[in-house]
Amino acid sequence: MGVRSLKDQRAVGRQKEKKAAMFLSKKGYRILEHSYRTPCGEIDLIAEHEGRIIFVEVKYRRSLRFGQPAEAVDWGKQRRITRTAYCYVRERHLEDRPVQFDIVEMTTMDGKDAARHIEHAFYPTL
Repeated sequence: MGVRSLKDQRAVGRQKEKKAAMFLSKKGYRILEHSYRTPCGEIDLIAEHEGRIIFVEVKYRRSLRFGQPAEAVDWGKQRRITRTAYCYVRERHLEDRPVQFDIVEMTTMDGKDAARHIEHAFYPTL
């Protein structure tokens, strides 16, 4: 396969984030934000479920040749997500709400998209 442009990669990323949001909505999650961005960083999805604020990183891979998508959420990425989550919590005055950090892995197998939700994928890292 050829090299995709950055613009194409971003378009695919947005599409997979929308599919991940639909997947979570079907599980009873209420999506609060898509692509939340601040100077602190970016979070793909922010949802609410059973009284918790859920910060979701969506990772997509066209193949598993380089491992599972969640393996790309390394310590540095976790740290950036955590800092951005705290910005969101402070900005929205949600300090009294429990938070959770999840990953939704999106893969394409035989032309079909599949999603896997990893709850409590990591814990806050500052």
